[in-house]
Amino acid sequence: MPSYTGQFGVVKTASNAIGQVKSFSVSTTADTADSTYQGLEWKENKTLQKSWSGSLTALWDNTDPGQIELSLGAELVLTLQPAGTSGTGTANELSGTAIITGIEYPSDMASMIETSISFIGDGILNQSVSS
Repeated sequence: MPSYTGQFGVVKTASNAIGQVKSFSVSTTADTADSTYQGLEWKENKTLQKSWSGSLTALWDNTDPGQIELSLGAELVLTLQPAGTSGTGTANELSGTAIITGIEYPSDMASMIETSISFIGDGILNQSVSS
C-alpha cells in the first residue's frame, strides 16, 4: 500500500499555481436523514446532500498571481494535489469550483507573514485517485 508525504503538495486555480503554500486541507461531509420507524431496534439513515470546504495557508506574497486570484468572494476552480505534480501519487487530486469565504493576514514579529484562506465548495468535488 503506497504512502505519500505532503511536502510537494500543490494548489492551483484554473490559470495559476498558488505560490508558497505551506499547508492545505479539504473536508467533505454528507447530510443524513433519520429513516427509522417503529419496530426497528437500530436506527436507519439515508444520505442526502454532500458538501466540501477547506483552507490553505501560504507565505503572504501580494505579487503572486495565484494568491491575488484568491480574493474574498471570488468563485473559481481549485485543484489540490496533496502529493504534488511529479513522482508517485501525482494523479491524486481534488478539484471543483470554490468560493473564497475568508482571508486572514496574521502578523507576528517572530515569524514570516502568512495568509490563511478559507473556501467552500460550489457543487461537486471531483476526486481522481491512482496508486
